[in-house]
Amino acid sequence: MIRTYKKKKTHKFFVLLVLFILELSSASATEYCFNRSRPIHTIRMDLMKYVIDGEKIKIDSHKNCLNLEVKSYRQELFRKLVNKYFPKQLEKSSLSLYTQDMCKFRLKEVTKLKDKVNEQISDIISSEGNRFEIDFGGEHYYATCSKKGSVYLLDLRSKSNKDQLTSLTFNLGKWVDLTSLTKLENKEYSLMVIE
Repeated sequence: MIRTYKKKKTHKFFVLLVLFILELSSASATEYCFNRSRPIHTIRMDLMKYVIDGEKIKIDSHKNCLNLEVKSYRQELFRKLVNKYFPKQLEKSSLSLYTQDMCKFRLKEVTKLKDKVNEQISDIISSEGNRFEIDFGGEHYYATCSKKGSVYLLDLRSKSNKDQLTSLTFNLGKWVDLTSLTKLENKEYSLMVIE
């Protein structure tokens, strides 16, 4: 999710714009446990027909359960499938066995035009390990974040030159200058990790 606040020095007003990033990998899992009236592997095979790239269904044979690791926006689909096709076999379910940590960044874009300076602030929120896109003045990058203790790592890969990889380290609340990632002379970019 991106929240954008636009601020001009000559006019004090704020515009709030909310956009959603379609995350490209799974963020949570759901456990479904069944009675033993039907073999668990046959239930898994039926559900595997609906799995897309990056999703998994694992068998826990000891508990006679399936662990569905699916994209967050598809959890409801699988809940309906299980309830529709296996209502007599289903004994219990628990949503969101785990949720990946969130990476929260604040992007500052400063545009200088003659004697005016415009500043735009955007908040970027993504699950750890998920890929999203950032635009630095027309230069598009795929970004993936990860967290190690109190330090955040961000890998940026250019969409136009996939061999170009930039790895950055962030500490909470400290701006990192990213102006070198744009070719526009009147733009400045900075990124910061927020809580």
